[in-house]
Amino acid sequence: MDKFSGVYDCPFHHWQGGFFGKEIYEFTNSALDPLTYSDDIMLRPDNHFMTDLGSVPKLLQATAPIWFAKDRFPRSYIFHDSGYKHSGHWVAVKGGWHFVKMTRKQVDRYLREMILAEGGSRSAANLVYAGVRAGGWASWKGK
Repeated sequence: MDKFSGVYDCPFHHWQGGFFGKEIYEFTNSALDPLTYSDDIMLRPDNHFMTDLGSVPKLLQATAPIWFAKDRFPRSYIFHDSGYKHSGHWVAVKGGWHFVKMTRKQVDRYLREMILAEGGSRSAANLVYAGVRAGGWASWKGK
């Protein structure tokens, strides 16, 4: 069973980009009990970074807010933004945690799996996945 554990802090930090901009949050993982995702393997996001909790276009937020609300799948979006920012995730392997490079497609697939683990429907997970596959290249570009 896929699941999340651990705690983190992710308060609002600032607004970026004018009228059609986005809210930026400052993610800080707990040192004692860090945010972790477990399926067949255990993953962690980076310990500290800025995130927008999902780069969902305003039009989609307005037309389907229940699926795309930032507060609906925050842990999934945190992992996805960390994966895009660093091109991978921290993975538990024998002897500790090691950073593992991943492809954009792998990071996007984890987003879909994590949305399901956060209680999202298969329809919502697939729609978000289709969106990041179609438009995520712009954020991933150059990594």
